[in-house]
Amino acid sequence: MDCRVLRHLMLKSNGRLSCDDSVGYPIDLGEVTLNKKWSARNTFQQPVYAHVRRAFISGSAPWPGHCENCDLFSPGGVPVDTLDSSVTIQVEPTLSCGLRCPSCLRGKEVQRRIGQNYDLSPKIYTRFLEGLANDGINVREIQYIGWGEPLDHPSFAELVNEARRILPDTYQLVHTNGNALASETIAGAALDEIFVSADGATEESYPIYRRGGDWQAVLQFMRDVKILRPDIRL
Repeated sequence: MDCRVLRHLMLKSNGRLSCDDSVGYPIDLGEVTLNKKWSARNTFQQPVYAHVRRAFISGSAPWPGHCENCDLFSPGGVPVDTLDSSVTIQVEPTLSCGLRCPSCLRGKEVQRRIGQNYDLSPKIYTRFLEGLANDGINVREIQYIGWGEPLDHPSFAELVNEARRILPDTYQLVHTNGNALASETIAGAALDEIFVSADGATEESYPIYRRGGDWQAVLQFMRDVKILRPDIRL
């Protein structure tokens, strides 16, 4: 029995750590704080993470009846726990998004975070990355993706560049709907790769899947990326 939660961290824009599959997204695994003593290793030793790790070692699901519905859960797998040494990271820069795609579950998360700021604090993000670096935990990859549009964060490039400063060898990529100005979002961001979600791929069918989006804006975004940042894999 295995799951990516044993080697992958999901940081929400409110500073909470959670499972990253839609089934486990509401499950709270911990919190990143501005306390200078915040430590990833200490977080992994707290009751929730300790419960998760013990469950997989014993061959049981941490949350029976819940985990089995998760796409990342492998009932026949052998647990591979690298939390103390090497991880990949998923970061939700913001819960904000101008689109209203019919298959998106963002609305449920919005209801859970009423009264909260939707944007990830750069200071919280810095503390998170420094905590991992200070603990000697290798971060193989950072993926900017969540239930909001990453490029809607007002300081998206700042987040990416701070990660490059603290973890210079870590591969960084973003998933975006492309309804943004490349010159204002990624032109100065130290990214390695961009994934553009352009479901439908024609002007007629695109709005069915990306409700509120602009197909021509997506095409222009990709053209501008190739001009402004030919070094980024698109």
